[in-house]
Amino acid sequence: MHSAALRVRVEQAQALREVSFEGFEAKLTCILSQFYPDECAALGAVGVRDFIRSSVRRAEFLGATRERDQGKYVTMELALGPELMGELVTVERERRRAHGASEHASVLIGAVCRAGVARLSGDDALPLDDDAVLLDEES
Repeated sequence: MHSAALRVRVEQAQALREVSFEGFEAKLTCILSQFYPDECAALGAVGVRDFIRSSVRRAEFLGATRERDQGKYVTMELALGPELMGELVTVERERRRAHGASEHASVLIGAVCRAGVARLSGDDALPLDDDAVLLDEES
């Protein structure tokens, strides 16, 4: 008897990942264009796609594999800029290590996004001085 196992070649798997990423990229482009029209207009269509790809690579470097986490990272990075986002990631990682808190990508990105929102709202002290905010959610 033959096993009904499905064999997927490396090339096929890569093609499926590319199609999946293109869909994610298109969805994220629509979201970014809706909420950040000026930034997206300044980047242009090709620039937005390049920004998404670069930002997703940075999110993957942090361990983010889920589209939700990658999307949050990309959105916050567009709002804050890559430099400030990188600084917030560094500060949050150091705080988590010092407190023995989780550095799982979902938790880290969530905390960085909360710190970023605080920054955008003008509460500069919050993401840098309040450990309760930075270390609150360990889910």
